[in-house]
Amino acid sequence: MQNLKEILEKYFGFKQFKPGQEDTIRSIMGGKDTLVVMPTGGGKSLCYQIPALLGEGTAIVISPLIALMQDQVNSLLKSNFPATFINSSLNYYEISDRLNYAVSGKLKLLYIAPERLESKQFIEALANINVSFIAVDEAHCISEWGHDFRPSYLRINDIFQYMQRVPVIALTATATPEVQDDIVKSLNMKDAARFIKGFDRPNLNYHTINASNKSERIIRQMAKTATGSSIIYAGTRKRVDKFADEIKAAGIKVYRYHAGMSEFARREQMNGFINDDDAIVVATNAFGMGIDKPNVRNVIHVDYTSTLEAYYQEAGRAGRDGEAADCTLIYETQDYFLQEFFIKSSYPEKNNIINIYNTIYDIAQATQGSGMGQSIYSSVDEIANKAGSSIIIARSIIKLLEQNKLLMKGSNTGFAKIKLNYDRRSIYDYYENLSDDKKPVLEAILRSVSSEAFRHSIDVDTVNMLSKYNLSQGVFKRALRDFQIAGVITYIAPQTATGITLLAERMSQDNMPIDFDKIDAQRDLAYKKLNIVMRYATTGECKRNYILEYFGEPAGKGNCGRCSSCTNAANPVTSMTEKEKFLIAESTKAVAALDERYGRALVRDFLKGKRIKRINERRLYNLSGFAVAKDIPDTEIMSGINSALHLGFITQTADMYPVLKLTLKGRKRIRIKPPKNDYSPSQPIADINSIYDKFKSLRDSLAKDIGIQARGIITDRTMRVLSKSQPQTLSEMIDVRGVSSAFVENFGAMFLDIIIDEINATNDNTNSSIHNPLFINLSKLLSEQKSLNQIASALALTKADTARLIQEIFESGDSLAVDYLFDNSIYEQVKAYLSKEPRAILKDVKSTLNIRSTLPILRIIIAKARAELQL
Repeated sequence: MQNLKEILEKYFGFKQFKPGQEDTIRSIMGGKDTLVVMPTGGGKSLCYQIPALLGEGTAIVISPLIALMQDQVNSLLKSNFPATFINSSLNYYEISDRLNYAVSGKLKLLYIAPERLESKQFIEALANINVSFIAVDEAHCISEWGHDFRPSYLRINDIFQYMQRVPVIALTATATPEVQDDIVKSLNMKDAARFIKGFDRPNLNYHTINASNKSERIIRQMAKTATGSSIIYAGTRKRVDKFADEIKAAGIKVYRYHAGMSEFARREQMNGFINDDDAIVVATNAFGMGIDKPNVRNVIHVDYTSTLEAYYQEAGRAGRDGEAADCTLIYETQDYFLQEFFIKSSYPEKNNIINIYNTIYDIAQATQGSGMGQSIYSSVDEIANKAGSSIIIARSIIKLLEQNKLLMKGSNTGFAKIKLNYDRRSIYDYYENLSDDKKPVLEAILRSVSSEAFRHSIDVDTVNMLSKYNLSQGVFKRALRDFQIAGVITYIAPQTATGITLLAERMSQDNMPIDFDKIDAQRDLAYKKLNIVMRYATTGECKRNYILEYFGEPAGKGNCGRCSSCTNAANPVTSMTEKEKFLIAESTKAVAALDERYGRALVRDFLKGKRIKRINERRLYNLSGFAVAKDIPDTEIMSGINSALHLGFITQTADMYPVLKLTLKGRKRIRIKPPKNDYSPSQPIADINSIYDKFKSLRDSLAKDIGIQARGIITDRTMRVLSKSQPQTLSEMIDVRGVSSAFVENFGAMFLDIIIDEINATNDNTNSSIHNPLFINLSKLLSEQKSLNQIASALALTKADTARLIQEIFESGDSLAVDYLFDNSIYEQVKAYLSKEPRAILKDVKSTLNIRSTLPILRIIIAKARAELQL
């Protein structure tokens, strides 16, 4: 193995590797499957470029970023590094030439777009290359848990049906632990070496600002930076133009970038940004992929991103030179609705889909079993009005119906003209290298034209062709574009009228070829990810730690001291007005009064004293705190709720419909203790010394992992007090003298497990859980048929931990009255499945049976079924 640092300097101009690069390179050169997770700007590309250069054969890099692969190839060629790419920007002959170059053995690195793998012929052509390894860039795209799932990535494993297995390298900057596991599983990686180099960017400062005048805050933020560039991200094209105009009006030079601009204008604006040292650009999230500008001092978001992964990736374009940079999210309450609108448009609800579908067929006067081939001439606006739907959602649903080959937008008023430009042999060769989805299109064209098409243009009824050969209009259009770019055909489209052509007979909703459950699951996941972003904006905990913990990384030593939470943490309330303090306190009390069951909007309406339907139906107006802020504007009340969130007195669940909950800090502030269990031990149950010894071992291990002194977690004296008092819940633990809320929130559950285990061990002689106080309280709550949410709240546990507790009790041989928590038909379905697949785990049951149930409830169902089946 050559000296890697010499190679690094010779070909790439760097004297030192960044953290993790050299170890990763040696793993790849050692022939191991390797997962690489490095922060944006961490130098992932070098991890496969150097092994490609030094290894025998050609490394194949699969990347979705066309601009990035072109830029990297150009840079490599300047250093005499033999590399090239294959993507949709090339025609058939260029692709063929580059494949032949790779087969010759002279090429070290070949970038390909993942869509190429949809062609069996292309994969077969790759098999003729001496492949050293396969690198999968942006590997999170292979995971349906990821934030940018791309189905074409699922075809990567098909490569090994045609060639010998070679090492696989997966690289990404944004992957939670779940996504990391999914990447390894989906790529069938063998004993993969994992290099998770962390998500911490110590030079980045994270700020969130609740403000309505965003342009003014943008200008103030940029004024803090004397030199360097800034990227301002907005959620829509219209908002890009709005903020760019307002910044320009302040006398500041600004670039802009969004998909509504011409390609020439976008390229001009991008080049201006890259070449201007102190550039400012306002852009949608389409801007930035593959741009490696080192001196970006500010990345400012004026809208929520859809996921925290997306925010981290976009914010990570700041400070790539290692110097300090600011990542700022400027938000206000109503920003949520823009992302909610995107979610509803992307994943429409079943009743809306059925409504639009039926409206279209009603307009066509088509009864069930009829309508195929008919056209209607109504615009999307007219269809939406007739269906009572929004135009955007109607447009999204029509696109969904089109993707599922139920209809086609546009109706012919004439014929297309087609001329074949290749001879028969060349067309056959071209056909062999087409992707599987484009082959049927070329076949349909060849079957629909006569030999005259080789000499001049002839008329073709394309609508009839689509119907006859069951072709999707989207696939047809994309294939035509590629055929024309390659020069295979000349195509003149027919004149079209505004309208829709029905490609299938009218059918019942049960027979429609649409996976409604999958759309529901995708929508739920999208809401959860959005609410995680909202919690990031409003949380009072360290922003850096919040990001690190989301990605499954230990937060490290205390707070960062640089984010907006930490810099305001010293005395956050002293600078507030009396009204603001009042609203924070009353918001926190209202969440308690409302039994932690509602979201921000209802809490606001409750404080305002609005007699809306839900408040009237549930008689919430009788609760303490109703209308206490009746003379204060709605916006100020919502600001108070947001401040309570930011200060950590309340928190918000990450569900489709987020609910406000009290934190331990909030309970202490308003002097409300959590619901107490009936049982409160006056004497220790388990051995005090045994508990203390295990406490000490756990604390010392945690301190070593985190890198702080052991007493920084909990003192010996407080551990002694805990060992004697033996609290059974987190809410009891917080009341123990010397125990801080920070300790309970970060480590309480682990120490509580030791207490419970010791108590269970003490009662082992009964071979039962019945003497466990937690069991007694749980049984009582179940006998009262409390909801899982109420039980979890009473025990001061999460719903997930409550379900695990119930599972453990069933596994210990005891039973509980849980039947009322779930539908018996679901239980019987799960029980039948487990009788056939006794080793199935929760994930297997969920994915195989596709049950509409929350995971905690499903865990309880499985536990009861296993106990009954004696598994």
